[in-house]
Amino acid sequence: EGSVTWVCDDKIGDDVTWYLAENGKLSITGTGATWDYFSAIPNFYVFSSEVKTAEIGEGVTGVGDYLFFDMDALEIVVLGPDVETIGDWAFDNCNALTEIRFQGEAPSFASNCFNGVTATAYYPIDDPTWTEDVRQDYGGHITWVPYGGYSITVANYTKGKATTSLVPGLLYSGVITFTVSCDQAAVVAVKNGDEYTRLKCTTVGDEHRYTLVVGDNVEIAVALKGDVNLDGAVKSSEATMIKRAIAGTYNFKDALAALAADVNGDGEVKASDATMLARFIAGTYTIKW
Repeated sequence: EGSVTWVCDDKIGDDVTWYLAENGKLSITGTGATWDYFSAIPNFYVFSSEVKTAEIGEGVTGVGDYLFFDMDALEIVVLGPDVETIGDWAFDNCNALTEIRFQGEAPSFASNCFNGVTATAYYPIDDPTWTEDVRQDYGGHITWVPYGGYSITVANYTKGKATTSLVPGLLYSGVITFTVSCDQAAVVAVKNGDEYTRLKCTTVGDEHRYTLVVGDNVEIAVALKGDVNLDGAVKSSEATMIKRAIAGTYNFKDALAALAADVNGDGEVKASDATMLARFIAGTYTIKW
């Protein structure tokens, strides 16, 4: 009697390996192409019902024949910038696959690589290799959509207290996702002419994430909550400014300042915002994101 340990080899190419995270993301990394699987199955297939996203990283140059064959839980595929070939029946019968993201030049496609797949494929708009002749169905029903070509700028009114960063790999079909890091709560808005629209914050741990859809160049503004005069600091005088604005004896400098004055983020500037701000300055209240 004894114990049995199952060992699963992580190699799917001479220099290519895979790793499956708990969130269902299959990462394929290394250099060169994966193997073809005409008479065998890749060793990650035992987890096929758990794989929701497959991401092929930099350095991997080829997706082998039948690599993702019949993986019916797979929803999103991200093909890295170095992929040059996609083999026969590579994504055959991936019935749940709806989104394919290409990050580099157009690869060489086997004519049947997306057999049975109905999906939207995103390709970089400024890459001349993505010609109309390349953008075919390859055995499935593929809708081709360009992404990129947008200018994204950030107007930071926090005097360096807050930093922003785009989340890589998420600029598809005009959707941008970015994070804001700051030890004080901030208001984040997108500028439309003279107006500002507050963006909804999703907080996970210490990360504050924002997503918006853009169809043109966009300016994002970041300001500290309570920083009514937008000078990068929150002071007791700004609680007074809020009270005066409510009384009609003070005008906010612009729409972003008004958003900063809405300390609790409920869409209105009220006396309670001035109270919260005063308590924050006194150290008895924490302004929430």
